[in-house]
Amino acid sequence: MTGRSGFSLVEIMIGILILAVTLGSFITGIRSARREVEVSDKHISVLLCSQKVIEDLMEEIWLNPFGFQTLGIENSTMSPTPITQGQSVFFTGLETGSGRNVIGPEMKPLYHQIDDLELTVSAERQAPVGDNRLESNLYLGNICFTWNGRRGQGDGQVEAIFFSPGTPKKFTAGTYVTSGSDASYTAILGSPGGKPKVLRNLGDVYRACRAFMTSDFFSRSFVEVKRLKKLSRNCAFPGRTLYNYHYKLAGTWYEMARRSLNFLISTEPAISAFAGEYFPGSLGSDFEGRPTKLNAILRDFRLIYETLVSSLLQARANYQFLVTPDMAKYKGIRMQYHLIARVMDLYRVLIVTPTHRYGLAEYRHFLEQLDRFGEGRCPALRRMVAYELDNSDTVDDVVERLPNLKQLDTLFARKMRSVLGFIRNRLAED
Repeated sequence: MTGRSGFSLVEIMIGILILAVTLGSFITGIRSARREVEVSDKHISVLLCSQKVIEDLMEEIWLNPFGFQTLGIENSTMSPTPITQGQSVFFTGLETGSGRNVIGPEMKPLYHQIDDLELTVSAERQAPVGDNRLESNLYLGNICFTWNGRRGQGDGQVEAIFFSPGTPKKFTAGTYVTSGSDASYTAILGSPGGKPKVLRNLGDVYRACRAFMTSDFFSRSFVEVKRLKKLSRNCAFPGRTLYNYHYKLAGTWYEMARRSLNFLISTEPAISAFAGEYFPGSLGSDFEGRPTKLNAILRDFRLIYETLVSSLLQARANYQFLVTPDMAKYKGIRMQYHLIARVMDLYRVLIVTPTHRYGLAEYRHFLEQLDRFGEGRCPALRRMVAYELDNSDTVDDVVERLPNLKQLDTLFARKMRSVLGFIRNRLAED
């Protein structure tokens, strides 16, 4: 043995082996951590994309009660669809003059984060519409993303509840026939020789008309309309102040229409019964030879019906003014959608009113205008318009699809039409 120091070949080889094992473990750890980060990043991307799809579905069903049917996902599952290159309706941008804005390779780093994602969507109504359970107003939506690319294979699912009324709204009629009475009501019921049932129905109609037409609401509404019209005439067009005045004006007319409709719903049984049971002489001697006494009551009833129709028309005109391109910019897109939905409801109600002959033609014309308004703004709006135009060839097409409108059609077409005909014939004889 000598005094020279150093490493032998064996020691060097052992050291290299230890270093290789250590480096291998280190590299394996880095790769594992990188894969975990990539998987975590993928799940975050899926979560964000799922939120985007949920918001789109909420907008779709809010604009159009038949939105899930239009998309083809109601009680069925959409086929897996890549979300890049404009292949998914949920990830396709607005139409532009040069084509469509889509997620493509040029959109870095977004494209490379989601280029291998595929989307499937389904929505199932929780109970049949016809059984009138609360669950029939709810959809359970399932949004599922899958991937099988360079980062491996995986999936992510999100469920969400969507509200879409499927049961008709129960009308709550206003109470306009009070329990009290006045001298005129007592005189009607006490007409000598009259039929008690006929007189009572006429008296109830009289009391209801008087209560409505002498109410503070009725008089205040017309004063408010006059005030708002005067103020709006002095505003610049377009402008936020003008928008606010027309919004208040539309709301005043809308409330007038709502109250008038409640009046008709509450009073219809009495006026229908009277029209069906009346015959000359059934009102007794106080009415014999005095047609103006009866006709004054019938005119009041017809005036309130005409107030309903004119209020619907005025509310529609003012709300529609607010969603014209010049005025819509003063409120956000959500408010625009809300107003569009209200305008559509007003058009639909006017379709079933007996005295508005051109309601359906006006509705379809509005839909065509709405389609132009939605171009470059909202694909969901244009899908809704296309669905409505395809399913609104006749009044029955519209009525059968909308339970609330069907109830109004029953009120107007099957009940009020005959009542208004009776009133028209009676007044013609005066």
